[in-house]
Amino acid sequence: MKKILASIFGLFSAIMQAVYWFKALLVAKQVIYYDGQYWWRSGGPGAFLPWPKEPGMLTVLTPMSSIDAFIYAFLIKLWLFIPSSLILTIALTLIGWFLGSKLQGE
Repeated sequence: MKKILASIFGLFSAIMQAVYWFKALLVAKQVIYYDGQYWWRSGGPGAFLPWPKEPGMLTVLTPMSSIDAFIYAFLIKLWLFIPSSLILTIALTLIGWFLGSKLQGE
C-alpha cells in the first residue's frame, strides 16, 4: 500500500510541476528588464502565482509584483526551479510513503 501511495504522490507532484513550469517559461517570455526593474511587456499584469498567467494585450510596460520578480529572477532565470521541483517531488513521495505506512499499520 505504501509503495502505491508514494508512487501516486510522487507522480502527481512531478506531472503538476512539469505543467506549471512549462507554462511559467511561456509566461516568462513576456518579461523585460528595464531601468533596474522587471516589467511585463504588456498591460493587464501577468502573474506566476497561483498559476502562470500571461499579461493582457495592451501595449504598455507594467511593473511586476515583488513576488513575481523573485520567481522570475531566481527560479526561472537562474533555473533554480529544477532543484526546487526535485526536492518537492521527493518530499511528497516521502509523505506518501509515510502515510501508506500509517494506513497499513492501522
